Amino acid sequence: WTFLEIGRLLDTGVPPEDIAVTFPDLATHAPYALRAAALAGVPARTRAGAPLSASPFGRLLRGISRAAAANLDFDALRDLLLDRFAVWQDGAMAMGLVRFGVEYHAYASYRQDGKRIDVWKASFEAAGKAGHDVRGLESFYAKLKARIKEISSASSFSGLRAAILAFRKSLLDEDSWTESE
Repeated sequence: WTFLEIGRLLDTGVPPEDIAVTFPDLATHAPYALRAAALAGVPARTRAGAPLSASPFGRLLRGISRAAAANLDFDALRDLLLDRFAVWQDGAMAMGLVRFGVEYHAYASYRQDGKRIDVWKASFEAAGKAGHDVRGLESFYAKLKARIKEISSASSFSGLRAAILAFRKSLLDEDSWTESE
């Protein structure tokens, strides 16, 4: 059916280079796809590429996803903040947040009286009560958390794209990136 539909698209003038079919395992599925294409009279060829998750930016997106899924618990947030590809606009703040998490044991959010406690916010409060000025770290964390939430709660591709662009613009320093990155 897929290749019959592709044939119809070609007949209506859609350029062949604008059509792609993606398979999770090209080695397994390519022979079947090429046979189906031939039966439908559609010229086809295979081309293998690397998955997005193998690229540095794909790794960053995976880190954002893991941090969101883990409710910004320490390990996931640390991995995101220390990813070598991610050059933060305020690298000192990113490193400071990791150090703060270690020093104040901000390892995992928890439930208390049926309510979820954000371990980072609780740690900021404890540090403030102890006389430490953590406003900069708290502000950085709040911005990071908000941007991650925007990405993880996007309900459409355009919303996801806008959230990723906002994350990049407000948090990352992309001057060191190559064109391919």
